[in-house]
Amino acid sequence: MIEFNDMLESRSRQLETLLCVGLDTKVSKMPRSFKEQMIECYTHGRSVDYELSPKGDTEIDSYILSIPDLLQMTVFIFNKYILRAVKDVALCVKANLGFYLNARALPALDSTLRYAKGLGIPVILDGKFGDVAGSSDEYAGFAFNEKYGNNFDAVTLNPYPGYEDGLD
Repeated sequence: MIEFNDMLESRSRQLETLLCVGLDTKVSKMPRSFKEQMIECYTHGRSVDYELSPKGDTEIDSYILSIPDLLQMTVFIFNKYILRAVKDVALCVKANLGFYLNARALPALDSTLRYAKGLGIPVILDGKFGDVAGSSDEYAGFAFNEKYGNNFDAVTLNPYPGYEDGLD
């Protein structure tokens, strides 16, 4: 198994970069035209029950967030475009877990990271893990379980609780 540092060092030499691209994906920050395309694709062009506000995208965002399959598709495809754009210029990508938990988009995160790994891009899960021993064990269990663990090359840690409780 290749160590994470070795993987980054090799890729850094190959690409001559230290760029890490954050995947802090939030529906409200996506371009409105992209969200409209995702809704059109999901509904196969049928009209939907929301009104687009000229002042903002609150209604369209709520619509996307209210349909789990549409949300997963929208987040994954948005991330896929980013990954394709950076695959030859980014050392790695870092997905902030908070954005996916809050939006109930863990399946999209899983698909995104599998796609990134398929492109050969090292992946960091930004969970800022670190707590007392019992909680840290549970965080590690999530990050390195069979479903998600094979998609991450590394995780971020919060060293505040100390080595024995938080980091070990």
